[in-house]
Amino acid sequence: MLRDALLAAVWLVLCWHAQAGTDNASWQGVLRDDAGHPVDGASVMLQRGRELRTVSTDADGKFHVSGLAAGSYSITVRRKERTKSSPASLVIQPGEHAEVSLDLSDKNELVLHREVDERRCLRHRR
Repeated sequence: MLRDALLAAVWLVLCWHAQAGTDNASWQGVLRDDAGHPVDGASVMLQRGRELRTVSTDADGKFHVSGLAAGSYSITVRRKERTKSSPASLVIQPGEHAEVSLDLSDKNELVLHREVDERRCLRHRR
């Protein structure tokens, strides 16, 4: 009986630890305008339920968000008092370090572009 209680306690600790480690994903990318130029000083907002994360783009249009939980996020960009939301969601997998860039199209749409790691593709083909 004591052995069963110890096993249950170990199982609970392991499950709690696995759950606690789910906020280790990240997302980085570049925000570009319709001409392909980087957009600096824009706010990139990532929302999942009540959780809202906001980061700013740097002079090269780059941004980075860390400490994300796995899930589906809506994306909104605010630039010069104008706000644009993406119709597509960004899906983050547990532990993923996603590279997804954003383009503001000439139709004033926000388009997501997931970067593909060629080395990863080559490993999966073998």
